Amino acid sequence: MEATQHFSASEAARILQTIEGRVVTLARLGGIVPSVGADGAPKFTFQQLLLLRTTKGLLDAGVPSRRVRRVWSSLRRQLTDLPLTSIRILAGEKAYAGHS
Repeated sequence: MEATQHFSASEAARILQTIEGRVVTLARLGGIVPSVGADGAPKFTFQQLLLLRTTKGLLDAGVPSRRVRRVWSSLRRQLTDLPLTSIRILAGEKAYAGHS
């Protein structure tokens, strides 16, 4: 896959094994702002798909959506020089965020 390739919400849903509506919710929770295609539909980069997958994994692990939103927001503020796709986030009993 090419890093600059863009994926529609339906392609992202297929890759993430979910439905399109959940992709939009995952994007909102992760603070992901997709580009808009010529048809007005959201388009996600490969890096954004990685963030969507991480967000989905956190929710699937039982992390509350409010906590997921706070984790992403906090990481964005703290890691201005490091892309979020280079971070591994762990969901566990005591720790929600960890560095890879």
